[in-house]
Amino acid sequence: MRGVFALQGAADKPPRLTDIYCARQATPDSRALSGACKTYKAVWRKEERVSAVILDQTLPRTAEPVATARNATRAFLTRAARLRAPAERGSTDAVLLVAAELVANAVRHTVGPCALHLELLDHSVDVCVADRSSRPPQPRTPSMDGTGGWGWFLVDRLSTHIRISPTPEGGKTICANLPW
Repeated sequence: MRGVFALQGAADKPPRLTDIYCARQATPDSRALSGACKTYKAVWRKEERVSAVILDQTLPRTAEPVATARNATRAFLTRAARLRAPAERGSTDAVLLVAAELVANAVRHTVGPCALHLELLDHSVDVCVADRSSRPPQPRTPSMDGTGGWGWFLVDRLSTHIRISPTPEGGKTICANLPW
């Protein structure tokens, strides 16, 4: 499982400064692709780990991956809160929502399994989801008629930083950093 996250730092080091990954592939609307990359470019702050509160979970598509991710995230946050209580009220709910949204997007918009990686840092939690698609998220305008578009908007609003990196297998990992 570590191999999926190898580009973000070795197992004993925190993530390093990384730019948003933009896939260089032919698309019908390359302008939308470059716009998405510009919109979500972020600077990643380097933080030291507090301890080894880490979760790596593979999520097969056949076993209710979003519910599995939510349950695993809830258990992770319970362990994290025992070590250090969140600094902000609502942090637990925000991390749960972002993890569920990133996994739901991976299941909806890609093929194959995805993987969830959670890590407690000094003042934040990293929520990372890896999938097999190299295509970056395509933000869309949220719809009031219930057809979607809210997931990436919520992830962006609740996260301090977002980074997208390629995986060695040709997919991508999306990491959202949230206050803890």
